[in-house]
Amino acid sequence: MTAEPQSSSLPAGAAPTAAPAAAPTADSSGPRSFGTREGAEAQLREIESWFADFLWPEPDGKQRAKRERILISATDLFSRFGYRKTSIDEVAQAAGIAKGTVYLYYRNKAELVLHAIAREKEGVMARLFSLLELDVPPAERLKHLIVLGLLGVREMPLLARLTEDGQELALALAEADVSVLERINGWRLVFMIDLLDEVTGQRLSREQLAARAQALIDLIGGVATSGQLARDDASLGSYVETLAQTLVHGVASTAAVASTAGRESDVSEATADHRPVQEITS
Repeated sequence: MTAEPQSSSLPAGAAPTAAPAAAPTADSSGPRSFGTREGAEAQLREIESWFADFLWPEPDGKQRAKRERILISATDLFSRFGYRKTSIDEVAQAAGIAKGTVYLYYRNKAELVLHAIAREKEGVMARLFSLLELDVPPAERLKHLIVLGLLGVREMPLLARLTEDGQELALALAEADVSVLERINGWRLVFMIDLLDEVTGQRLSREQLAARAQALIDLIGGVATSGQLARDDASLGSYVETLAQTLVHGVASTAAVASTAGRESDVSEATADHRPVQEITS
């Protein structure tokens, strides 16, 4: 496989891709109700809507089918050979289309891999449901979501491949168009603000919540690109649990991580079959 220089310019004859939709803003969301089935269903529907808007801008039909074929081929190649060693030429060949056709859908390789990652995540979003409806203290819900999000990387072949040494994903992010990154970050920000609003008892302003949410997103993203998630031993669960405990409760907290250690596997088990987590952890 060969690496391909990145460029945002389109090949001759290719129409530009549609301009990205505006990213959600920090004040575009109101308080949400977590810890109930109705609240979890509403939040999950919104998350699914975000993914649909991002991944499938065309209505069902030939264009969408071709876009999906490109993403399937790209996911396979990126998972096997990594970001740097996969080229748009090879993706086009695997998808059975011309190279110029890929650029009709994605501006460059970085945008393509970010969409491939989103498609992979879309497939596991239903696993969030049990945690969103879980009747636990808000801080515990946030901690479980962080644990699930980080450990879930190991269950997604593409994302696992790109985070093995941290450099692959970091390179893709560095080469991605700013508008695409802002759009993705906007969705994360709105979701995290809702969670933190619940954790802080709705006592902070939207500006304060947005600042904390962005810091938390950046810290979690830093872990994803650090290579730490590539650990292939029992210490990964303990590391992620300690990380989540620290992010939620702070480095000065004296709460024993051991009180919840090992429960990340219980959370994964519950969400895998969509059972309420309390059925297993209670």
